[in-house]
This record gives sequence, structure tokens and C-alpha cells, in this order.
Amino acid sequence: MVVKAFISYPGNLLDDVPSAALRPLIELTTLHLDLNKLSRIGPRSFISLLNLRTLTLTENNFVDIKRINRSAFAGLGHNLMELDLSFNSWNGIPSHSFNFLFNLGVLKITGCSLRSIPPGVFQNLTHLDTLDFSNNDVAHSINASTFKGLYWSLRKLHLRDTGFNSHDLPRLHKAMKMFRYLKELD
Repeated sequence: MVVKAFISYPGNLLDDVPSAALRPLIELTTLHLDLNKLSRIGPRSFISLLNLRTLTLTENNFVDIKRINRSAFAGLGHNLMELDLSFNSWNGIPSHSFNFLFNLGVLKITGCSLRSIPPGVFQNLTHLDTLDFSNNDVAHSINASTFKGLYWSLRKLHLRDTGFNSHDLPRLHKAMKMFRYLKELD
């Protein structure tokens, strides 16, 4: 019998990931840290959460990607399937932390005031099925190298309200023709 474990800290005043409080929760599968005041994630903050499948960190105070430690998500690589970093004011994408998330299936970075997507930022996320960039002004930075590493795995790509216009279509066409298995484009 599978027991689902769930913990939620939304709408609190946490300014740091409560790593010590989370440490004994080894069966935890879902963690919501939304609507807090988190601005940083230290090294190995979730290391004991070996069964965690869903992590949401929406609507916090994340701004500077340098405050997300390179090993912040260490230990989550085998089981974490969904990561939601939406509605934060990122100054970039914390891709340096994605290296530990090799089985990640869903990544949401919507409404984050992003202005660009660095080339190859997702190249280590080779199992990513769904990528949502909606509500970010990133159309001018999307090209074929943006999605390097995702051409075989990505099935759903959400680009709603990203500022695409007719002048961006040739670049988008070049990027899209690489996706052989894409099923949904928003």
C-alpha cells in the first residue's frame, strides 16, 4: 500500500527553507513552500526528502539566482518529477541547480519577469516532459539552442504571453522543427 505524504507551508512568513524541520520527513512526496518570504535556498536543503515528487516554491522573494545554491536540490534527482518556481522575480534561470534534477518531468517558470533564456540552460533535463514559460517576455531570446537536450523528451511546451510576433516566427520555426515528439504547444 502506498501512503501519500504531504506538507504545506503556504502563506507563512518563512524566509529560509526549514531544512531541519523537513529532515525527518523521509516519506514526504509533496512539499508546498508557496507564498512565503523565501529569498535563498542553501546547499542540500532537501537532501533527506528522497521520496519527494512535487516541490512548489511559487510567489516567494526569489530574485537573485546566485542565492540558489548549486547543490540546493541535491538528493532529489531520482524522484522529483515536478518543480514550480513560478511568480518570483528571477533575474535569470537558476539552471546551475538543475544539474541534480535528471529525472524532472515538469518545470514551471511562469510569470517571473524573465527577459531572456540562456542557450542550453535545460540541456541536463533530458527527461523533461513539460516546460512552461508563460507570462515572461522571452520571445526574442528563444532559438534552437534554447531547448538543447529537450528535443527527444519534451511533449508539452507553454509559451503563452511571451511576446512572440511575426518577426520571431522564423526563429521559432527553426527551434520547433527539432521537436519530433512535441504533442502540445501553447
